[in-house]
Amino acid sequence: MSPALLLFSTQSTGEMRTRPRIGITMKVIPRQGGRSPQQALPTPYVEAVWQAGGLPVLIPNVPEAVSTYAEELHGLLLSGGGDVHPARYTSEPKHPAVYGIVPERDETEIGLVHFAIQRDVPLLAICRGIQVLNVALGGTLLQDIEACVPGALPHSTPDDAPARQHSVSLEPRSRVASVLGTTNLIVNTFHHQAVARPGEGVRVVGRAPDGVVEAVEVEKCTFVIGVQWHPELLSTPHDRLFVALVGAAGDFLQNKGV
Repeated sequence: MSPALLLFSTQSTGEMRTRPRIGITMKVIPRQGGRSPQQALPTPYVEAVWQAGGLPVLIPNVPEAVSTYAEELHGLLLSGGGDVHPARYTSEPKHPAVYGIVPERDETEIGLVHFAIQRDVPLLAICRGIQVLNVALGGTLLQDIEACVPGALPHSTPDDAPARQHSVSLEPRSRVASVLGTTNLIVNTFHHQAVARPGEGVRVVGRAPDGVVEAVEVEKCTFVIGVQWHPELLSTPHDRLFVALVGAAGDFLQNKGV
């Protein structure tokens, strides 16, 4: 195992070795005043993976190291954060609402998606993650839902405000519906962008009442799911997404893992 891996555990070494390693991508916090830039991850992602039986491994935004890290993993989780640079999916000018662009994060996560698709590594993409997944596979995004979708629901939640919620309808025969055990659910919503044209092999399987894409899956892969909401902040049935990811990663570990 690479010595660079950051492992989180309070359990025995033996138990850690039996847990599939789930790589989780991190956001970049820019320099603020005299403080250096930081790479960080909200704790609920780590807790959700650990409670589901996985071993969380934090992946830094170092594009040159993507293959080195990815080779050590049995599953991937693309976390939320700022926007993907529009130049990666459109020739249109950047919309004024676009924020939080970090080129090295875009490159790192797109590289991880390509690695996962090629090796059939289980992948769960959350919020920004579903957008990265779609862009990596040649799809496009709505740069700003409010500007692009007439009559759209309010999908973003202001800072320090209670999370807005809305319903999502899932395709009955989709993998996402099978994992969650339902075709209708209530989700939180923190995004201002969404999938527009699906990428190659990307199947839209969930939408909000206004038609905005809320869930996708890549059919040719064993387990590649993207959701636009934040299941790590919700309870059952949303925690089943992490259980399913770790279960698929366990199968990968047993059959093809390192």
